[in-house]
Amino acid sequence: MLKKLDHPIVWGTLFGCFLAPFGFAASGASHRVVYAGSVNAVHQRENVFEWEWGHSTPGVKLFALLLVVVGTVAVALFFWQLRLTRQCMRDVERAAKALRETANEKATALAQLTDYHLEPEVLTSITDTLNEA
Repeated sequence: MLKKLDHPIVWGTLFGCFLAPFGFAASGASHRVVYAGSVNAVHQRENVFEWEWGHSTPGVKLFALLLVVVGTVAVALFFWQLRLTRQCMRDVERAAKALRETANEKATALAQLTDYHLEPEVLTSITDTLNEA
């Protein structure tokens, strides 16, 4: 797992996630957000859907843009990883097919050696050499 973390994109994403709350706090928008723990009696009687959720401050817009960018990068990385996995699976399937074909050709070649009426010592040395490979 630690080897997977040693990638520039992962470190950039982690660094961005580390800096995002500081940018949010530095913009001053954190004082205007309604937190669940700070809801007073007035807000408890109101309908949640009637609250003013839209903030037009630059800090909130920057934070939302950062979330969209990070989400887009995460989705792009997911599909890139999926594509790489598919390519690797195709390569493994090709290698397995080539291995089967080679094994079949080797078995056919060994079966045809008996048709040549070779001396037993020569036939044994050839078959031993092919079985070792």
